[in-house]
Amino acid sequence: MTPVGGRGLRLTPLGGVGRFGRNCLLIELDEDGAAGPALLVDCGARFVHDEAPGFDIGLPDLERIGALGDRLLGTVVTHAHEDHIGGLPYAARERNQPLWATPFAARMIARRFSRLHQELPAIDVVEPGDARQIGPFRVRWLAVSHSIPDSTALVIDTPVGRIVHSGDF
Repeated sequence: MTPVGGRGLRLTPLGGVGRFGRNCLLIELDEDGAAGPALLVDCGARFVHDEAPGFDIGLPDLERIGALGDRLLGTVVTHAHEDHIGGLPYAARERNQPLWATPFAARMIARRFSRLHQELPAIDVVEPGDARQIGPFRVRWLAVSHSIPDSTALVIDTPVGRIVHSGDF
């Protein structure tokens, strides 16, 4: 987005664009040319058995997530499908961060971490209609119809403008 008052907004898909799976969107604020606070929307996995022999799953760019350091404020989750939450335990190995998710998604995330014998990060459980202030980002979860319970779209207000993330089409 065009900088406003020395601020800019960068949206970078770290997976999930152009093919099914690995949904992960990085939202970063730029402040006077310097990298500012960042937020992830979803962090999914993709099954790749046939196209990548020897590998079970494809993941978003975890090195990029780890390199964000303290700028990464956490991950907001739209819903509990594997292509939206399956990469969270692997991302947590790079950078343990707080999560925000609806009740069903939070239970599925906890189950995923448990299966991998990994410590679960803090999860702030939100209901559709709730809003949270996460650094400079104000995130609202809106109920949407989908094939899994507690699916949401997100409205993310930033100092630069508003982002509407559908979760899934």
